[in-house]
Amino acid sequence: MSMTTIIIDKVKKNLADTVFDINAVVFCSTLGIAVLMTIASVVITKCGLVMFDVDQTQMSTLFTTTAQIVGGLYGLTLTAYVFFVDKFRDSTKDDETLYDATNAVLSNLFAGLISISILCEVIIVTSLFGIANLSRLSSVEYWLINENVLIFVLEIVAILFFGVQLLDPKKLDKELNRMKRADDKKNSTQNAPAKKENVAEFFELYNKLEADILSIAQHYVPVDFLKGRAGKPGIIRGLQILNESQIINNNVRVLIDDLRKYRNSVAHGLECSVTDSRLEEVRNIESAMGQISLLLAERKENTEDWENAIKRLYDLSSQL
Repeated sequence: MSMTTIIIDKVKKNLADTVFDINAVVFCSTLGIAVLMTIASVVITKCGLVMFDVDQTQMSTLFTTTAQIVGGLYGLTLTAYVFFVDKFRDSTKDDETLYDATNAVLSNLFAGLISISILCEVIIVTSLFGIANLSRLSSVEYWLINENVLIFVLEIVAILFFGVQLLDPKKLDKELNRMKRADDKKNSTQNAPAKKENVAEFFELYNKLEADILSIAQHYVPVDFLKGRAGKPGIIRGLQILNESQIINNNVRVLIDDLRKYRNSVAHGLECSVTDSRLEEVRNIESAMGQISLLLAERKENTEDWENAIKRLYDLSSQL
């Protein structure tokens, strides 16, 4: 394999993994571009340059047409998004391991929809002001034309980008792999990469940890309370109950929930591997949680062993 081919493959892989990172910041980037375009249109107007030399009739047609086109496209985009959300949630509700990735995809797309909405509003407002001032062709009127056309172009690009992301059949897989690679990058070094041989032990320990959490939670609430709404993992409700019962603190709760997300990204990722640091983390937490579950089964609450076990679990959040 040539060096050129390797580089091209790496570029494609990075683009595939970061596409939803791009969509997540589309709100800020779109607004930034809109601000720059506004500044540019002001400078162009101040310099006496006319980008679009039109008369009153053409100007009226321009403002009216852009407002109508954008309004229609925005309505279609919003309708497509509403239908997509329902179908997308229904397609993943039976698999709890997809809960976080599904929410991440929908959140990213919603950020894109917000930016599209803001641009739509700007276009309609500039069109209204432009039509209201057609009786006098001043520098403000030409600025409105510049602003209207520039933002209109940006709006079309944003809608096209949003549509591509909405219809991407691999958006869920991309998000899962992005989440896993982000976690691996945070928890590993060049000398300690993720390993395939860690996967079996990691899943075994995590499954024991989840069973212990649900078992402990059932001592405090009925089983039905752990189910939650459709598609929401029971372990999330279990962690909430343990937190309210002071079995774990907020730091431990976040730590275990982070492990849950990592487990899901490993289960669905294209590269099934686990870092040594993650394996050690789940090993320590499962050991501490298992001890609490055992003491609870033996009815040894409020004993010295119980207090020591709770303290051990609390201390893990600062050690890991």
